[in-house]
Amino acid sequence: MLTDTELVLPNFTELRIYPSFTEIRQQYNAPKNFTIYFSRDVFSNIARGSLSIEGVPIESKQIVPKANNLENQTIFVQRHSNEEPQECNVIQTDGLLLQNIKTKRYFHAQRHEIEYINIPEQEGTEVTYVLKHQGKATLSYQIHGITWSPQYDLSILSDDCQHMFQAFAEITNGTKQVYRIDQTELLGGDIVLQRDVASKRRRDRSRSRSRSSSESSDEDDEEFDSCDITPAVGEPGELAGLYRYSIDQPFVLLAKSTFGLPFINATIQVSKYVGLTLPFTSHTQIRKLQRKYRIESIDKFLPGGPLTIRE
Repeated sequence: MLTDTELVLPNFTELRIYPSFTEIRQQYNAPKNFTIYFSRDVFSNIARGSLSIEGVPIESKQIVPKANNLENQTIFVQRHSNEEPQECNVIQTDGLLLQNIKTKRYFHAQRHEIEYINIPEQEGTEVTYVLKHQGKATLSYQIHGITWSPQYDLSILSDDCQHMFQAFAEITNGTKQVYRIDQTELLGGDIVLQRDVASKRRRDRSRSRSRSSSESSDEDDEEFDSCDITPAVGEPGELAGLYRYSIDQPFVLLAKSTFGLPFINATIQVSKYVGLTLPFTSHTQIRKLQRKYRIESIDKFLPGGPLTIRE
């Protein structure tokens, strides 16, 4: 039986990494009052309106910022190295207005002068869902700050182009959160959050109005009405250019780190040739031939990325 005061950890975490954002899906054994805490750095990168719960009906949701509230707490202040720390009460967190317990006098302090008795609370955001009942629930949200890019290594072993080819996916976590990943999906191609598309259209309309002040208000209204703000992703035609790669290997994605692992086994053909580019001129020119490679994947699509060739 789950209680509302227990720290609930995810049973399974899945990343779906698109070129411009990442969807995080975490499965929980959720209590009826299900609370999740996000640090300020992580919550600021979450796409607005993307937090959702699947699997259990929701009765209500509450989002509350959690500041580092020190009010009415006892701390020590050491203003000079040759003085004993002063025991104080925090009167106001903003501006750090303190009261010296011995003298009863009030003063302002700097944060670097403070010594804490307890570990101060981290600033962040607390999200609480009231569920219809406890059970298995999936928390999902879209976040900026986690990206991936392909990287390729090609070693040419002989003159007849015998080779060894490796493809790596480099996953970069730009947030301060550590993620323990059970499954990863890497998606190539481009898919844009609808709010970004709407913002671009508004900017385009603004430029258009600044260039031509003769447009009628009716035309502006018609253009605004054509902007669909229904929460969705991308244009339907863009989905055809989306490529999916699945990684079932669990790993830990540390904060502010990059993790690389093989993500595709492709059979490629390699051929070498030389090329020379000459501008049209009536004079004799002396140039050096350039070594070039033609690389073609036979069985898999390879998204664009840096390629290192060793020969």
